[in-house]
Formats: sequence, C-alpha cells, structure tokens
Amino acid sequence: MMDSGDAEFFGPPLLFFHGFLGAPSDWDSTLRALVQRFGIPETHLKCIDFTHIPELSSNHSLELWGAQFSKFLLNNYPELLAKKPLLVGYSMGARLALYSYFANPNIWTGLVCISGHPGLAESTSPEGLHARNSRWASDSSWSQRFLLEPWSELMNSWNQQSVFSGDHLPLPKFDRDPGVSERKIYSKCLSNWSLAHQKDFRPQILKNFRRILWVVGEMDAKFSIVAKELKQENDNFDVAFIKNCGHRIHLSHPAELAKLLQIFMGKLNDVPSNSR
Repeated sequence: MMDSGDAEFFGPPLLFFHGFLGAPSDWDSTLRALVQRFGIPETHLKCIDFTHIPELSSNHSLELWGAQFSKFLLNNYPELLAKKPLLVGYSMGARLALYSYFANPNIWTGLVCISGHPGLAESTSPEGLHARNSRWASDSSWSQRFLLEPWSELMNSWNQQSVFSGDHLPLPKFDRDPGVSERKIYSKCLSNWSLAHQKDFRPQILKNFRRILWVVGEMDAKFSIVAKELKQENDNFDVAFIKNCGHRIHLSHPAELAKLLQIFMGKLNDVPSNSR
C-alpha cells in the first residue's frame, strides 16, 4: 500500500467491520483504493476482527456488544476514538455497526451500512412475529449445522444461498475446517446475533439520515428491496445502488465502494454537528 501521509487529510478515521465468516483482510482492496486513489492515509483506516476479541465475544447479546464496543475502543484505541471515526460495516458487521452507532451516536462522525438489514418488524405485529419466527428457525438451524456438519458440505450449502446469487465472482471456498473452537464462535454468532433478535432500527435510521449511508448491490434482490423501502420512507435518505453488483460488494466492487465512501465523507463536512 502507498502511504499518502497524514498532513493533507483532515477527515475522520474509518473503522471497518467485516461480515460473517469474514476477516479484516476482506477490506484490503477497498483500503488500497482509499489510499491510492483518494489520498486517505493508512493510519486513518482500521479493521476490527470482531470474532476474535474476548471483550467483544459472540456470547454477548447484540445490545451488550454494541454497548461494549465503545469501551473497547476507549481502552485500546483512544487516539482513534478521539477523532470520531466513520463506522463502516458489511452484512452482519453492518448490523453490529448499527448497535455500536446508536449506543452512543455522539462518538461517531457517521455510519455506512453495506448490504445491511435495519431489522425486521417488531414481534408486536402478526407480520413481525411471523418474520422473526421464520428467521429464528433458519438461523438456529444454521447454528447447529456449523457445529456438526462436514465443513466442505457446509460451505457449499452456505454459498448456495439465494442472497449470494447476484454475486459475479468466485465464491469464497473456506476449504480448511477451522476446528471446534472456531465453529463454536460461528455458531454463537448465528444464534446470539440472529436477525430475529435484532431491534427494528428503521425509526432511528430515518431520524438520523443525514449521517448514514446505505449501500447495496442492485443485483442483491433481497437487500435492494429493503433499501428501496427505506428510501420510500424518506426520500432524502442517502441510499447507493452499485450496478452489476450482488451482496459481497467489498469483494466484487472495492473501487466503487471506496469512491462512495470518499463522497460521503465530503457530504458529512456539510452536516451540522447537532443533526444526530
């Protein structure tokens, strides 16, 4: 990577959450584009491996994880936290980012959700109850499969899910069985951080729309619908659709994603500090 130096850059640092089964290295191509094409110094780019940090254990609920994350940053990266980072999350990482952001909005410059879900309708409505029960049945089944099923068969089934059908790139193979301990972590992520347990963030998202960017691939059928619904509720909400792109945006279109991040940071400079 090319280090552009800190002197010419006055924007916030960017903090990245990978997705389920992911790793910080998933962001390498996006970070390279931010450094080489847009002059953002490497020192302003930090990726968090949330599946391997004891303080951020998948044994935590979503609410506790979100509350704990700012404490983790304060204890481990106080200089970064002092600069009010822009929080960027992909898929499951986007959902964790929602909890982190709204646990304490004032410590962040903004939030970018990539292929994220704002939350199902609350279970107080029949539709919400049905959706949450259906999702829990799916996630709890996957959680058990991650404990018991032969790895190669499991990964083949995982990659064949409809949510990835719009991805035009070689599917991650995850050839090596990670072992019992790692499988338990993945299983807990699926059960404790299931979308069935996530609150519906739509009201908070739309209220704080000036500091949030929502990014989806136009060929990601499920998440495009969710994004369009958010846009319909507030036409001023910043939703970006990447052409010829599926769910795994950061892997298939890193340059386009980096450009969107750079543009969004420019917009944030014009947002009043009290509009959160």
